[in-house]
Amino acid sequence: MQSAYRSILGSALLTLGALAAAACGGDDSTSGAASSSSSAVGTGGAGGAASSSSSAGGAGGAGGATTGAGGATTGAGGAGGAGGAGGATTGAGGAGGMPMPELDTFVFYGDFKTNGVEEIGVLTIPGMTSSLMIPGVIKLEQTYDVAQSADTKLLAIAFRADGAAPKVVVGNADGSGTPKVVADFVGQKNMAANTEVSGLAFSPDGKFLVLRSDSAVDGQTLAYVVPVDGSMTQPKLVSPSLVATQELTTIAIWLDATHLAFGGDLIANDASNLFTVDVTVANPAPKPALMQNTLTTGDVGKNVRGPLYLGADSKLYFRSSHVEAGKTLIYRCDLNGMNVQPVPAATVLNNNVAVPVSTFRISRDRTQLALAIDEKGNGLQQIYTAKLDDAAPTKRTAFTYAPDVMKSFGVQPGAGTFVWSPDGASLAVVGDWPVDAAKDKDNDYALFVVPTTGNPGATRLLNVPTPAMDFDVDAVTWSLDAKRLVVLADLVVKNNSELYATSDLVTADQNPMNLRVVEVPMGGDVQRVQTIAPVTP
Repeated sequence: MQSAYRSILGSALLTLGALAAAACGGDDSTSGAASSSSSAVGTGGAGGAASSSSSAGGAGGAGGATTGAGGATTGAGGAGGAGGAGGATTGAGGAGGMPMPELDTFVFYGDFKTNGVEEIGVLTIPGMTSSLMIPGVIKLEQTYDVAQSADTKLLAIAFRADGAAPKVVVGNADGSGTPKVVADFVGQKNMAANTEVSGLAFSPDGKFLVLRSDSAVDGQTLAYVVPVDGSMTQPKLVSPSLVATQELTTIAIWLDATHLAFGGDLIANDASNLFTVDVTVANPAPKPALMQNTLTTGDVGKNVRGPLYLGADSKLYFRSSHVEAGKTLIYRCDLNGMNVQPVPAATVLNNNVAVPVSTFRISRDRTQLALAIDEKGNGLQQIYTAKLDDAAPTKRTAFTYAPDVMKSFGVQPGAGTFVWSPDGASLAVVGDWPVDAAKDKDNDYALFVVPTTGNPGATRLLNVPTPAMDFDVDAVTWSLDAKRLVVLADLVVKNNSELYATSDLVTADQNPMNLRVVEVPMGGDVQRVQTIAPVTP
């Protein structure tokens, strides 16, 4: 995985000109590692102490473009060159000519090395973090989003740099060809520094990218599409709306190679509908799935809510309160928006009445769903799972503390907080469930693992410090083999969002100090982390 991912970083999309190699020692923290550079051309540089100009924490230096990377803590040399000499901490560097090991790889970004200085990084476990540069960029001002194509061969990054408009670049993951600017927002009306670009997703055939941006009107988020071949860098609007207050309310998802689905109030303000659209036509016209005159406005109105998912049964799954105002349940429909019906596998009854669903997720193989439901209406969510064709879901958690009516406990809303493992055997959940009623505060979010088989139960792997001081787990991502979790949280220094990693998925309340793998300076933060898949042949 490491060698496949590095090919695109080193040869195509990103440059490893200044590699910061920090010896990580498995899951343990590496406090005080230097962010020093090594040789840009030639063999691996000599390893050194934390202050060495060749490498950080005693790891071997990076090899040059023609010889590959030097040895890190694993002792492996570059693909074709000499390994770097080991430092005082880690011992000997790797032998030259050895292939890089297959490692868990994660991409992250933020001002994680110098407060206020945006950078993109790659974390490989065990052993190394790398600071990366985009060719031609002098000052990276913001990284918005990163996406990988379904076949793993393409990687896209949305960013703003050098005072210019946001851009999206795409490169081949095998290192061939030249990276392309596929979207350039220059000339758009809203080019303020707060312009957002998010929701990057490749079409299933890898020919298009969809993204969300408020580049036309500040605060109005709409969907755009660009071809990946770089033939049309001005993003094409696929969710037109005549009113500036109307926008997307969900992430757009691909239904096939040319059609998208998304939720939005594009027809009536604050009354969100479900839309599908063909992105290949000259003037895309989204088609509503529900009769707009049946929808009403507001949080307690009748409208469509996210997220959206495509099931293995070729049905589109979504949350909606279009039947009963304020009561959000799970529905599915055909890919053209027809035949909307409730989902029995997502229906939990309390006194023979369906209970509203707070949020849901569909597994990576698109065969199972997970639900967060306040089953008793007392503010305490429980997790349920089911196969898509089940008659009813199965309860997977058994939290028993009944909070008072002024509090609610459950899943933190947002991306990366309610995540299926790749093998479908468990869920990683960021939640504020009380394990100890005397100590656990409302709105302090910890990391739980919930098995999807066996008796109901959940293990709190990472908890906020005691006494609680507004420390929180923010997001989590799985390694591809489902054996490790990488966690974004501020569990050591308040408001310093850092990365933690653990392969122990059964021990409760693990010490975050022993699990920190990316430490940031005071005031710095990691903004996001996600898993990168190995490149398939």
